[in-house]
Amino acid sequence: MSNTATPVDSIKNKVSTFIELMAEAAQAGYCGSSLEIKNTDGRLNLRFTYCAPLDILHAAEVNGTPSTILGVALVKAGKGYEWQRIDANGNKADNPGKAFFDAHPVFGQIKDVQIDGQHMVVVPRFYVKRARLATGPYAGSQAWFISETEQPGFAPHSAFKTAGQPDKGFYVGKYQASLCDKKLASLPDTVPAVGLSLNKFHACAVSRNDTVGEDGWMQWIAYQLAAIQWLYLIENASMDSISTTGRGRIDESSKAKVDASDVTQASYRGITGLWGNVWQWLGGLKLVDGVVHVADPANPRAWINTGHTPPYDEYYATEFAEGEHIGDLFIASKSVDYQSQAATPSIHYYRESTGEFFSLVGGTWTSASTAGLWCLHLGNPASNSNTAVGARLAKRFVS
Repeated sequence: MSNTATPVDSIKNKVSTFIELMAEAAQAGYCGSSLEIKNTDGRLNLRFTYCAPLDILHAAEVNGTPSTILGVALVKAGKGYEWQRIDANGNKADNPGKAFFDAHPVFGQIKDVQIDGQHMVVVPRFYVKRARLATGPYAGSQAWFISETEQPGFAPHSAFKTAGQPDKGFYVGKYQASLCDKKLASLPDTVPAVGLSLNKFHACAVSRNDTVGEDGWMQWIAYQLAAIQWLYLIENASMDSISTTGRGRIDESSKAKVDASDVTQASYRGITGLWGNVWQWLGGLKLVDGVVHVADPANPRAWINTGHTPPYDEYYATEFAEGEHIGDLFIASKSVDYQSQAATPSIHYYRESTGEFFSLVGGTWTSASTAGLWCLHLGNPASNSNTAVGARLAKRFVS
């Protein structure tokens, strides 16, 4: 709270900006925003009261201009692709910098929490839009946009649409999953649990809901991983998580503890071991006879046939499927044989065979440069188990 006496001619052009920011704060769910202006002896006395987790006056400005929409475009460059930051209109934009993202109402609120003794990271709700740019310097390119508030053409990411109503966010395990009393856990100084099928890991996760007063516990699903990927992509303008962030444990001969120094290199805003060390089962995504199916956000027990058949004979994605249900994910629609010509160096594998196949993500301790945040192996029956395959805990955030 502050009181500042300022000459009329120096603040009259700023009043509308304060009002716009206050409206934006209220729409975003912040509390206690108010503006009081009094004329005292020919001077305006400005009183601005603000009560919120973050100062929106700082978080909503990029280069001094109010902005809530951030975007990236996948641009053809020679034989390969590059990522370009763009504004809401598809024009080139500068990197707003780490301080901006740290203070942003979404990125800056990705925080460590503990629930039922588990080390989790909260990911707050955000809104997204996919587009193929029609005009501007990158016309024809695929683009991804994020806003912290609802804007025309935007919708909550599918990670926040469970039970038909937008959740406030979700919690994801800070660490690769371990087992504690036969329940899936997220704890430091543990060895990742391996050797269980997708179905058994899922059962260990939902058993946490047996605790009085607890519900929403689950094994993480594809939409939750995709939400993390959206955030990483917008912040870093890169799908090369190894070069941009760190190699992680991808060059070794065995797994390590979930908080080993090389495992924690593969981290984003406190979520560690996102790639490398062990594969991680991922729920909510499967191939049925080569066609992508996703769990219905409004009813996770039901499946939606997206109608999309991803390429299976090449392993590095150059474009990603668009459309309802699948557009919030990163599923290849086109691909090539060579990392250097792709949008991401992380390998994408889709099994062509007749049958039902589920997802492993991230890569393992021997995956080397094919690992990464976008590494996807969609080719295992849910009944498979392997000593290099683990999981990750998650939880809905409703209230």
